Amino acid sequence: MSADILAASVSTELPPVLDACCGGRQIWFDKRNPLALYIDKYPRSETLCDGRIYTVDPDQVADCTHLQFPDDSFYHIIFDPPHLTTVGEKSWMAIKYGKLTDGWQKQIHDGFAECMRVLKPYGTLVFKWSEKDITTKQVLEVIDAKPLYGNRANRGAGARGTVWLVFIKDPSLCPTITRQALREPESETEQIELNFAWPARAESTNQFDIKAV
Repeated sequence: MSADILAASVSTELPPVLDACCGGRQIWFDKRNPLALYIDKYPRSETLCDGRIYTVDPDQVADCTHLQFPDDSFYHIIFDPPHLTTVGEKSWMAIKYGKLTDGWQKQIHDGFAECMRVLKPYGTLVFKWSEKDITTKQVLEVIDAKPLYGNRANRGAGARGTVWLVFIKDPSLCPTITRQALREPESETEQIELNFAWPARAESTNQFDIKAV
C-alpha cells in the first residue's frame, strides 16, 4: 500500500477488539459487533456437504502473521487460527476451519507474536485451540508463553476437545513484544513511562480505515 493510499484510509479510531482469524465468526453471538474488527486471510463462500453456504466475509483481508497495525492498538484480541493438519484440502472441515501446512509451528508462533505486538499493555488475548491433531502442550512450546488461565480439553474416551487460553500483555515480562521497545529510551522518565503506562484510547493518528475491503 502506497503512502498516499494509506493516508487516505486513515479515519476514525480502531475498535477496541480484534478478531485476528475471524473465519465464519462462529464463536460470536453478534457477528457484526461494532466493537470488533474482523480480519481473515481467505475470504470465501463455499457450499458445505449439507447444502449450507459457509461465508468468510472479513472487514479487512489480512494475514495475522503480518498485521498492518501499529504497536499497542487493541484492548482485546481473539486468536482462533486453523488447527487441523490431517483433513483433505477440499473437505468441509478444511473449508470451515482452515488447514495448517507443514510449517505450522512458524505460522502459529508468528501469528501469536503479531497479535501480542498489536495488543495494548495489560490487554488480554484469548487463544482458542482444538486438540484434534496438535496438543495444547505442543502449541504452548511453540509460542513460548504462559497463559493466565483457561480450560483443559476433555480427554475422556480419547476425545480431543476445544481449549480456551487467556493471556495478558505484561510489558515487564515481555519487553521485546513491541517494536517501540526495541529502541533505547531517551531518558529515565521515558523508561518509567514505557514500563508503566496504562493503556489509553489511541489518538486519531496512524490509524486504519475499518471499512470492508
